[in-house]
Amino acid sequence: MRGAGLDGEARQGAARPEPPAWRREITTISFDMDGTLVDFAAAMRSALAWVLAEIHRAVPETPEWLTVPALMAIRDGMTEAHPQERHDVTRRMAIAHALELIGHPDPDLVTYLTEGYRVRRLAATYLYPDTQETLVALGRRYTLGITSNGNSDPRHYGLGHHFSFVVFSEDHGVSKPDPRLFAIALREAHCHSHECLHVGDLAWADVAGAQAAGLAAAWLRRGDAPSETPPADLPPPDLTIDRLTELVDLLCPDA
Repeated sequence: MRGAGLDGEARQGAARPEPPAWRREITTISFDMDGTLVDFAAAMRSALAWVLAEIHRAVPETPEWLTVPALMAIRDGMTEAHPQERHDVTRRMAIAHALELIGHPDPDLVTYLTEGYRVRRLAATYLYPDTQETLVALGRRYTLGITSNGNSDPRHYGLGHHFSFVVFSEDHGVSKPDPRLFAIALREAHCHSHECLHVGDLAWADVAGAQAAGLAAAWLRRGDAPSETPPADLPPPDLTIDRLTELVDLLCPDA
């Protein structure tokens, strides 16, 4: 169902419908991190562009097929092949494999590129404009936490004080949409599944995984994000929003 709030004059004098029962039971809100609270994708592409430029500088004969999308695909394949490894390890493995594929294995260059990527990705990752105000408003009424497949630490962005629990898939050996990751988050949040709403930008991971674990799920469709359709064989999201601040309208109407 569509979960957008009312704006401007449309909000004035409009009768508020009775919220669904699940919304009245919510005490805890779990957020995805990358693509939901921070713009990870743009930072990743920027850092990989630097990696590619440095590879071309070190290996002038680098083939044309090695592009930023190709580096992303190599990393995805490495992550799939080694699901138990931490993100910094699979990134290093992916860079090493890319150099092997172009016939230039070089452990020292791998170390340089891996560290350079990490520094530049962190420096280029920014909060979305609606993140801080949403967390402040919701934090007055709800327990907030993170359930993420990534490794973007909220403390790095000055968000750590907002969250009572932070669950990263790489720390537990399971990833969204596996409902076991949400079960871990519920345990750390000290709440029941029907008391928790999960918010994320990926329908296949955030919505499907949360609902499989018994949580309500809000699908965040940011305007600058690639269009995505929830899997046809799954129930629709409990909420569909285009910006985080809509959650404040919906969950804190008297704020």
